[in-house]
Amino acid sequence: DDLKSRKNQTHKTVGGDKSGRVVGGYTFNELGFRGDELETYFSSKSKLLTFGCSHTLGVGVGNEETWPHLLANKIQHSHINCGIQGISNDTISRAVLSYTEILKPDLIVVLNLQNDEYDNDNLYRNQLLIKNYLENKGIRLLTNVIDEYLGCWEDEAVDGNHAGVLSNELFTKNLYERYL
Repeated sequence: DDLKSRKNQTHKTVGGDKSGRVVGGYTFNELGFRGDELETYFSSKSKLLTFGCSHTLGVGVGNEETWPHLLANKIQHSHINCGIQGISNDTISRAVLSYTEILKPDLIVVLNLQNDEYDNDNLYRNQLLIKNYLENKGIRLLTNVIDEYLGCWEDEAVDGNHAGVLSNELFTKNLYERYL
């Protein structure tokens, strides 16, 4: 239901960010995600999809300040940011399987959650499922756990609970240098 209410919309607040201070608000495309419009995405030669929780969505920062947007610009890909606040690893995995069929990306980056030691088995199974599925499709996958992202935390977003622009820039730089 959340995605339905976001289609082609701009919202002042999203999820835990009730500040209303994100410049330009949270803009969403025809699917209810941040990132490029579908026409731009499909007309591009190189396509990136990103999946994760509120840190991927970019709660507390403008669209151009999210790590998916920064990464897409750095590698010259169009992108759709499939991040959703409060999402679980299971839902992330199902979203990867579903949206890959529709959007046919060249590269997928997943920011998985790792909540506690009991979640490790579930995390491993989800990563294996996604990895094997995308290998069979010939789509490159980069996966990271939330601790790698939080390790780049240098500043806070306007909501005070998520990483800010400097943190997103550092995470993007680390992704690029390590994998791309």
